[in-house]
Amino acid sequence: MEFFNKAKAVRLKSHLDKYLAADDDEQTVRQSTNGSSKKARWIIELVDRNPHVIRLKSCHGKYLTASDEAYLLGWTGQKVLQTIPDKKNDPSIEWEPIKEGYQVKLRTRGGKYLRANGATPPWRNSITHDIPHRTATQDWVMWEVDVVDISVLDDEYLPSHASSFSSVSEDSYRSSDSPGIGSEMRWPSEKSSRRGAVQEDDYRSSGSPVCDGSKSRLRPAALGSEMRWPSVVSDKSKSHRSGRPDGMDFFKNAKSVRLQSHLGKYLVADEDEQTVRQSRNGSSSKARWAVELVDGQRDRIRLKSCHGLYLTAAEAPFLLGMTGKKVIQSLPGKLMDASIEWQPVKEGLNVKLMTREGKFLRGNGGAPPWRNSVTHDVPQRTATQNWVLWGVDVVDITLSESDTGSGGLSPASSFSSLSEDHSGSPDTGSPILLQRQPQVSGMEFFKKAKSVRLKSHHDKYLTAESDEETVVQDRSGSSKHAKWSVEFVEGVENVIRLKSCFGKYLTSSDDQFLLGVTGQKVVQSLPRKLDSKIEWEPIRDGMQVKLKTRYGNYLRANGGLPPWRNSITHDIPHRHHDWILWVVDVIEIRPESPPKVSRSDSLEEDLSSSSFHLRFPSSESIGSVEDSTRKSEGRIIFYYVCDDDGNVNDAIEGPSFQFKGHGLPELTQKLEEETGIENIIVCSRNRINGKLYPLRLALPPNNATMHVVVVPSTSRAMEGEKDCIQEKLTIGVCVMEKKAFSAPMMQILERLQGFGEFKIVYFGDKVILEDPIESWPICDCLIGFYSTGYPLERAEAYAALRKTFSVNELEPQHLLHDRRKVYERLEMYGIPVPRYALVNRKYPYQELDYFVEEEDFVEVHGNRFWKPFVEKPVEGDNHSVMIYYPSSAGGGMNALFRKVGNRSSEFHPDVRRVRREGSYIYEEFLPTGGTDVKVYTVGPEYAHAEARKSPVVDGVVMRNPDGKEVRYPVLLTPAEKQIARDVCIAFRQAVCGFDLLRCEGRSYVCDVNGWSFVKNSYKYYDDAACVLRKIILDAKAPHLSATIPPVLPWMVHEPVQPSEGIPRQGSGMIGNFGQSEELRCVIAIIRHGDRTPKQKVKLKVTEEKLLSLMLKYNGGRPRAETKLKSAVQLQDLLDATRALVPRARAGRESDSEAEDIEHAEKLRQVKAVLEEGGHFSGIYRKVQLKPLKWGKVTKSNGEVEERPTEALMVLKYGGVLTHAGRKQADELGRYFRNNMYPGEGTGLLRLHSTYRHDLKIYSSDEGRVQMSAAAFAKGLLDLEGPLTPILVSLVSKDSSMLDGLENASIEMDEAKARLNEIITSESKIGHNSISEEPWMADGAGLTPKASELLPKLVKLTKKVTEQVRLLANDDDEKLAEASLYNVICPYDQAKALGKTNIDVDRIAAGLPCGSEGFLLMFARWRKLERDLYNERKDRFDITQIPDVYDSCKYDLLHNAHLNLEGLNELFKVAQSLADGVIPNEYGINPRQKLKIGSKIARRLLGKILIDLRNTREEAIGVTEWKSNQDQNSETPKAAKEDTDPHFKSHCTIEGTRRSSFNSDKSMDQDDDDDKETKYRLDPKYANVKTPERHVRTRLYFTSRLYRTKELDYMSYIVLRMFENTEVALEDPKRFRIEMTFSRGADLSPLERKDGKACTLHQDHTLPIMGPERLQDLRSYLTLEMMEKMIRPFAMPAEDFPPPAIPHGFSGYFSKSSTVLERLANFWPFHKHGTSAVK
Repeated sequence: MEFFNKAKAVRLKSHLDKYLAADDDEQTVRQSTNGSSKKARWIIELVDRNPHVIRLKSCHGKYLTASDEAYLLGWTGQKVLQTIPDKKNDPSIEWEPIKEGYQVKLRTRGGKYLRANGATPPWRNSITHDIPHRTATQDWVMWEVDVVDISVLDDEYLPSHASSFSSVSEDSYRSSDSPGIGSEMRWPSEKSSRRGAVQEDDYRSSGSPVCDGSKSRLRPAALGSEMRWPSVVSDKSKSHRSGRPDGMDFFKNAKSVRLQSHLGKYLVADEDEQTVRQSRNGSSSKARWAVELVDGQRDRIRLKSCHGLYLTAAEAPFLLGMTGKKVIQSLPGKLMDASIEWQPVKEGLNVKLMTREGKFLRGNGGAPPWRNSVTHDVPQRTATQNWVLWGVDVVDITLSESDTGSGGLSPASSFSSLSEDHSGSPDTGSPILLQRQPQVSGMEFFKKAKSVRLKSHHDKYLTAESDEETVVQDRSGSSKHAKWSVEFVEGVENVIRLKSCFGKYLTSSDDQFLLGVTGQKVVQSLPRKLDSKIEWEPIRDGMQVKLKTRYGNYLRANGGLPPWRNSITHDIPHRHHDWILWVVDVIEIRPESPPKVSRSDSLEEDLSSSSFHLRFPSSESIGSVEDSTRKSEGRIIFYYVCDDDGNVNDAIEGPSFQFKGHGLPELTQKLEEETGIENIIVCSRNRINGKLYPLRLALPPNNATMHVVVVPSTSRAMEGEKDCIQEKLTIGVCVMEKKAFSAPMMQILERLQGFGEFKIVYFGDKVILEDPIESWPICDCLIGFYSTGYPLERAEAYAALRKTFSVNELEPQHLLHDRRKVYERLEMYGIPVPRYALVNRKYPYQELDYFVEEEDFVEVHGNRFWKPFVEKPVEGDNHSVMIYYPSSAGGGMNALFRKVGNRSSEFHPDVRRVRREGSYIYEEFLPTGGTDVKVYTVGPEYAHAEARKSPVVDGVVMRNPDGKEVRYPVLLTPAEKQIARDVCIAFRQAVCGFDLLRCEGRSYVCDVNGWSFVKNSYKYYDDAACVLRKIILDAKAPHLSATIPPVLPWMVHEPVQPSEGIPRQGSGMIGNFGQSEELRCVIAIIRHGDRTPKQKVKLKVTEEKLLSLMLKYNGGRPRAETKLKSAVQLQDLLDATRALVPRARAGRESDSEAEDIEHAEKLRQVKAVLEEGGHFSGIYRKVQLKPLKWGKVTKSNGEVEERPTEALMVLKYGGVLTHAGRKQADELGRYFRNNMYPGEGTGLLRLHSTYRHDLKIYSSDEGRVQMSAAAFAKGLLDLEGPLTPILVSLVSKDSSMLDGLENASIEMDEAKARLNEIITSESKIGHNSISEEPWMADGAGLTPKASELLPKLVKLTKKVTEQVRLLANDDDEKLAEASLYNVICPYDQAKALGKTNIDVDRIAAGLPCGSEGFLLMFARWRKLERDLYNERKDRFDITQIPDVYDSCKYDLLHNAHLNLEGLNELFKVAQSLADGVIPNEYGINPRQKLKIGSKIARRLLGKILIDLRNTREEAIGVTEWKSNQDQNSETPKAAKEDTDPHFKSHCTIEGTRRSSFNSDKSMDQDDDDDKETKYRLDPKYANVKTPERHVRTRLYFTSRLYRTKELDYMSYIVLRMFENTEVALEDPKRFRIEMTFSRGADLSPLERKDGKACTLHQDHTLPIMGPERLQDLRSYLTLEMMEKMIRPFAMPAEDFPPPAIPHGFSGYFSKSSTVLERLANFWPFHKHGTSAVK
């Protein structure tokens, strides 16, 4: 009530930022964005008899009413109207405000809430009263209260709630059009407005309402008539009755200010001394406004411009017919003129300046003439509400007498003097005393510092990234990357430069960090001139500093979500002012005063040419930190003079002199004076090949010592040099500097120059961006490619003018900016791309007829894309790529972006709708096993590929200790090599990078990037230089030989780096057969984790709603059954069920028959299941509708059609992986990582990251199995984040291999019948004739006297069911009172995906754990009770025993807090029966068990044999390949070119194929037969000890391990194959199999009460038991022995179906994902057989 107690009128704003409005029909209530209309104003009436209730009256005099009429039939919400009730005490017009933070909920007497609806029509903008049941709609009943508290001055206009000089009393207001209120409108009397009143002749108004002092009646005003303004009713200094905050705090102590609009522009007084506008120049005197306080009015100010004129709210309209009026500079006749007075109204950190009329100073945007204009107006639209907000910068500095000729100074600027004249102004009011208050410099933090660390307010350090460009924040302050060297600038006292560990400067660039956002990038750079972008002014702020750029921006450490998190920009903060504060930690003290670097220092001083020749920095040149302390007297020049033959004796140090000049011409002149030789050429010796090259670069900075060679022009050596230098091919590097100076580019160009055939000319940014193309350097070959800021059109014009050869053609580079054109070009050349469709919009949010979006798919021109699918912007430079996941996998969206810190993607579980603000490409998601491949071409004959972890998995970037992303070279298949060649030719880009997706044996190109180089690979740099040399010579000098010389001309070799490898060990876990053994293969069959009990509801339905629904989704076929799984289908079913469920609980007040009661209860159960969780996400609900009876129906046109009249509805639910199941799977994955693979604990991760680990994970169809596989993968690979992206990226579904129960259904039915006979007839277990052993008998393992335990089982089940029934009844009554579930939200199954902790709130509230409510819990136990024993037939159903056991175990584990009496005893009885029943359901004796098991696991066993045999063939191939390599190493050097893959495998694609470590036959089959995605490490580029090592892992997750009493959740069987490398290849003992198993979850805590059991009850998680051997300790199981045991029961390879090309996705897996291998050629196995499925 505190929102309304003192309010007379309010506006109510909904969560959609729309206002509650009373429509003109005087009945409808809706939402509107127009908050300034009188329709949005509601008068408050308090209710006498109830102080906690209010009434709300509209402008039409009618009350806000909660009617009983449904808004839409079949929906819960009811209408809200305007009415005048028959009696004033009608409860339907009374509302109880309930505070919720800073908002309120308005509750009716019936307990419902005023609700503002969203979504599509008819809900959009509607108002109902309802109880929100879903989490997503909880805020729909929240309202913000704006206290208006002012009179209506005009029928169609109501000022903003923040606009009031006074509150008008209720009886002074009469509205002529409001029934029941009156017809008069009275103005406040003169007496009430005496304080601060305006003189009558101070204000003239045309056409305004006038107050007649005698009659106080509203009448039309004539031109020139007078009007008195109402003033403040009470003298309150801080705020008015409306609660408006006072904004005077911004101005009380200010002498002058700057006002900055929402556009970042400043309010300026134009030189015509009349116009007021907005300008970017905040440092001008025109942006400075002197502040005057108004005598007697403590809440008003005047603002005087630099011309001595006042900011005035004029009466003239800005444009005829528009509401805004002009704001000008003027000098009124009287100082008390109200038009120059402004009331500051505080709004957060900004102010609004309000006139006496209640209008606001407004900074306009948009197109001319509005752009940069300033008016006073009331913003009518939500979009313009912030146009009246102004930021206040207190300048507070004045000009002393000596400074009267200067303009105003920016308060944050000290770089330049004031540039504009400050004119004196006539003294029209109180004079302004001008004083100077300089800012406090922060130089004291840096004066004695040699190097510093800068710590942001996030406690992170300013860090230079290893890419030598990016600047970020990082927690590690001990890294060298966080160390910044301090340099001072000569001639400027308060400015510094900061240099990173890479020798590059901290630079405030002009590039936007994000488009449309004000912050600009901060980078590391090495500019040609040390300009102001690398200079920073420290400004002290307490014990911290702010670092300001030349243009008034500040170095800012950003927070928030990616991509802002950890980023660095420079900006002027409007919020988060502490984000620009830095703590300075001095690391090194400067021993003495350092030299100051001149502003003229540069990397190029050759002013005679606008370009310069590329030299590569040595330790004495660019970026040298060591020489920064050299004294400023000059540099030392050592020189040598060559003889006539060009020989130089540089073994002896040559003469030297001290040189104080700067440029090359000065040095040449000085050397001519020193040597006495005229017309010399100053050369430098190339450090690679030792040859002489003319010095054309600028001299090195920081006065570094130089060694030069003087060559006389008459020297014969110079003539020889002319052949080498002047006639060399000139390569022009016409790219942006940051690309030209990148490490890969410099490495490759250095090698090119080392051949001695090329001269490198670097254009530079100034030439490219500013100089005319006619003056650009002339070159033979052009390297030009687009990057940010690059003028591609100018480069094209230059290439056309000079007719140069372009390595990468320029015109096709325009294609790379549009993904649509990229895909079109790829398809034109027959290059495979993912299936895709285009959605082109002309403007944002354009509705398109051909685009349809549903819950789990989008459809474009009839082409349907099921989730998961990929959404890409058509703009090639926009890297905001989204992946949308299906509701069956939990839904949500993964946002991919360019790497920011260690993140490359962010998962958003609540985003399910696609973007509509632009044009997009939609394409199918291709599962790649969590790996992306980047291919780099250098010409059409060379390609290099690297693989990395895909960002779609968990978004965490893997980095090495140096901070660089981990990538490893992988081998390309011949088909992929051809793709690389085609891409290179299609886009005419010799050097080109593109992204490759490998899926199910095929490769697809999904993006083409243009010019790209590999980073940190010296081998690649050698290859690229050789290939580029050949390309250039073939094009421009075909007469020269392009043969690679036997010895490359440079001496740069790849530095030896510490390579990591996994030590060779034995099995590690159990047993050890020698250090010569190496692990080759791991195969595991794993059962899912802890789950909820599986449930099923069956009922016959005859209701027309349900029968029509069945026809709707089966295509109108009356005899066809229907399966409902999708969210849309289940929502339709829920809507129909809600309409059918009776309101009264059947059996309480109803006299219906028993069958009707049961039918109603089942419908209620269906409704409860469908409503569970709030929305349809996850794989845990499906419905079948099977028609049972049909009838003939005559249609309206006389035709007779058949329609179903009865159907069977089967609802299956439950079986959901619990939080404990997810935790179990994650922990087991971590256990496998640390124990199943030899070596250190990180051995697997090292293998996996280097692509020597071939991992495939398969799952059956059930959701609990798929989620178990995803959670296991998360723990195995040390991944982060939610399970949905991991599931879609890494897990393949193969139900035919892992769900084989249907293959043995007949035999299982026979076994169950025989088992029932043995138990219920009390017949003794008979022995078979084959053997007299007890374990061979039928029903072996059954507990003695099992039939006697059955009645006890039934009795205890009934006891537990009755207790749950009472809990369900209590819960039902509480739901009716709407008390409990208002506090505890429904369990959200979708949001629970990936969580491993229990829901503490539900447990504390006494609710069942997880998603199950008491109603469903009771339904579960009641069904067990009914199905277990049929009282009418006196018959037990033993097939229900496993289900009773499951329910007992689940409730003991998760619902022990409910204290169900008898549950422990029931568990023991059910366990003893289940231990005998469950194993015998899969075969009543060993022979039948073997028959059933072989039918179920036939395909899986065949696949396991293939896995093992393929591993063996691969290992043999590796051994043979290594043997061949050893022989090749003995080949004479003359023949090396024929054998070294450097010359064949990497320098040509069409030559010898790259080795895949297999025999020739194996390589062929890899191309043709094996259709599974695989990655092979390229040994010649990989920096690992054992690049040929390869470990295969195959994980198979299933719903059951054909259970025995020992096996439970997360039970598993593991086969590991080891190779003994010291045994001959032909020896059977070369390959050994080790078999282990685990019984899974340990049930012992459920069977006892001790400390372990207490721990169990805290986290509801059973521990997983460790592995046990399946073979004797010293047994040696060879691969051949394993084959002999398994082959009789395994599927032969020829029975496996061939693979199909993926053509879309159902749910989240390929429809063909069950078909992954071609095996016909791989059976029977032999030594040289081809590899099988991976």
